Amino acid sequence: MKTPAAAFLTFLAASSAFASPQGSWPEDMRGYSLPRQDWIMIIPATRLPDGTVSVWNRADTWNRQWIVPKATPGGTRTVAVNGDSEDMRIVSPDQIDNMSVSALSKLAGKYGASAIAVVVAEETGDVAVAAWAKGNYATWESAVGEGDPRADALRTLDEIYAGADPGMAAAAHAGTEGGIGNYITIDGQRFNDAKGAMEYRISGPPGLLDRISADPSFEVGSRNEDVPPSVDLTVRDGRDVEQVLSEAGVEVR
Repeated sequence: MKTPAAAFLTFLAASSAFASPQGSWPEDMRGYSLPRQDWIMIIPATRLPDGTVSVWNRADTWNRQWIVPKATPGGTRTVAVNGDSEDMRIVSPDQIDNMSVSALSKLAGKYGASAIAVVVAEETGDVAVAAWAKGNYATWESAVGEGDPRADALRTLDEIYAGADPGMAAAAHAGTEGGIGNYITIDGQRFNDAKGAMEYRISGPPGLLDRISADPSFEVGSRNEDVPPSVDLTVRDGRDVEQVLSEAGVEVR
């Protein structure tokens, strides 16, 4: 497997033109390794013929297969979430399919999870797994079919959560034009009681962080120069952070 940088990617939206369990997940994010986990939160999903996904449908055969927890062959615990009314307000099916950073971070915080995997099955029995761990890119991989879709997915989880090399973080943030690059990642978020606002940890090339820090739309708190460098910030007017970053000419991955 390839090794990812310490960051988080928002996948491109799935398209109905793709009749496969992975929909239109970007090929260039396939096959990365993520750090090993004590346990993984599972969201079962079914890819419908129109390209959308069905999640948390308790009558769905694929969803029912995950009700009883089962460890991966490597011994990592998995716990499937069926979704209550609060979960459905936190994250929509499209956000689950797109691995939306802001929505999945909230869901992970609710359950105390450091890793989320979306296991998507198609009517043909094919399965694909999209996975994320805090401080890392999301990635995905097709599950090799051996006759048992759930067992295939569990084996694929072991392949993905095989252990990442944090030393590769700098390489992923090295862009063009002297290493400045043109994108940042949102590694995490929390509600800052003192500021009464959501606070985000943004990582990326130092030059790009300097530009964000100078933008009056943001209030920047602490900054660290680890690899990758990061800043903690809030949006002054409470708007969606990805929208404000986009308006500032910064690409979020």
